[in-house]
Amino acid sequence: MAKALTSKKPTAKLVAKFPAKKPAMKSSAKKPASDKFTSELARRRSLFANMTEEKKLEIVKAVCEIIASTERGVVSILKDHPDFPNYSLFYEWLDTDKALADIYTRAKFQQAECMGDKLLDIADDGTNDWTERENERTGKVSVVLDGEHVQRSRLRVETRKWLMAHLKPHKFGDRQILAGDPEAPLSPVADLSALSDAELQAYLTLQRKLENKS
Repeated sequence: MAKALTSKKPTAKLVAKFPAKKPAMKSSAKKPASDKFTSELARRRSLFANMTEEKKLEIVKAVCEIIASTERGVVSILKDHPDFPNYSLFYEWLDTDKALADIYTRAKFQQAECMGDKLLDIADDGTNDWTERENERTGKVSVVLDGEHVQRSRLRVETRKWLMAHLKPHKFGDRQILAGDPEAPLSPVADLSALSDAELQAYLTLQRKLENKS
């Protein structure tokens, strides 16, 4: 069974083993975007064509360490690391290996917790809530509320809340589950419509006996 990940920053060992992609030198001759995508897709698929299961596990763990400790998505992470598989190949690995899929699932759960920790930071950060604005008519400068920044912060909070609810719905979702008190648990209502008269009479008799004992 794969070992559960912890919400720590990616280890120096993994970062050194899988360095982020350096900015490519600009060429005077521009290739169509579709050609670049196709060639990169072919390069990455050929790179991982004969990869061992141990190497796949190592790469998936490296990706999931970044996921668990940041708010970054798979596309962004894979794009920055040329030694990682492309998006479609990465999910092929998850689809065909339950152990790898479990590692990824735990990482996304931890990412939801990471997002929750950052919500207060975003909501409490009022650094740019106020700005100086000059009146065009009078030339007077006054400090006013920057509504655009406030709305942007609100959007950041709501986006993370939506993601958290979908990544970990049993904790952050809006769905409410009805449950009874441990000392007075909820009792399901019996469907008596299918009982015969004799069965119904026996049921009611048993119910009265139980009530008398209590």
